[in-house]
Amino acid sequence: MKALPVTVSARRLLKTTAHRTGVFAALARRRAWPGVPVLCYHAVRGTSAAPDRMPFAGLHVPVAHLAEHLAELRRMCHPITLAQLVDHVARGTPLPPRAVHVTFDDGYRSVATRALPLLEATDVPASVFICTRPVVTGTHFWYDAMSRAEGDEAVVARRDEGRCDWDLVVDTWSPPAPSDDELAPLSVEEVCRLSTHPLIEIGSHTATHPPLAQLAPDAQRREIAEAITSLEQWTGIRPRAFAYPIGRRGRDYDARTVDILQLEGVALAFTTEPARASGRAPALEQPRFMMVDGWDAADLAYRLASLWRA
Repeated sequence: MKALPVTVSARRLLKTTAHRTGVFAALARRRAWPGVPVLCYHAVRGTSAAPDRMPFAGLHVPVAHLAEHLAELRRMCHPITLAQLVDHVARGTPLPPRAVHVTFDDGYRSVATRALPLLEATDVPASVFICTRPVVTGTHFWYDAMSRAEGDEAVVARRDEGRCDWDLVVDTWSPPAPSDDELAPLSVEEVCRLSTHPLIEIGSHTATHPPLAQLAPDAQRREIAEAITSLEQWTGIRPRAFAYPIGRRGRDYDARTVDILQLEGVALAFTTEPARASGRAPALEQPRFMMVDGWDAADLAYRLASLWRA
């Protein structure tokens, strides 16, 4: 007799029941974790924001789900600092069982206004990877502005079309961003305050968020050096970690990019390859898992317990 297919609603019921009864937490404690799940967030969406009107809405986790995620990480895992992960990858320094690290990309203001209070409430450390030019100019990230005008598909087509004048793209799509806009960047002052917080370490994410592999080596170097220098000048701390914009090897960064990071003294860099970080991967090509809208605590617990199978 054939097994009956499991419906989406039945699968959801099974998942929420397993989470509520502690099955996922028990599985996570019993299994050896092959590496560190590094979770990649972006902006944190407010309760009144309409997701269907947001650029790349799937990347912006609602504040209620982020609160659930952080509480779940504190229950199931041992959240670690970037410094612990750097030492582990470089020297094999032991980590606590079920180590996990939280990151935020781009440098949205909602990291300071919405994410930070939740990180404080759960005592979860995090890295924040910042694109510096919008912080200086108080303008939108180019891809958000283009998406609002022409849609996500236009951004993807421009991003992946090959070599183009990226300075022109950024200049064209950098309108002023009011501080109360859902997708406003951090200010310089907010970056500095975050850098002094005991739970936060600031990393670099380029100046303007281009697909670096499409740039000539000198342009790549300028993007990377400008961001690192700006962050060091603002905070007094030279960032030791970097996150590749978009993060696909060969398409968004290449061997030249890695060489530039080495010359700039970067100790750890993150891609968006969905795998666990460890000393088995190159220090400048550590993987991460993208965190998306729609996952609640049960979804996250399931992924952690199943060693992140989809």
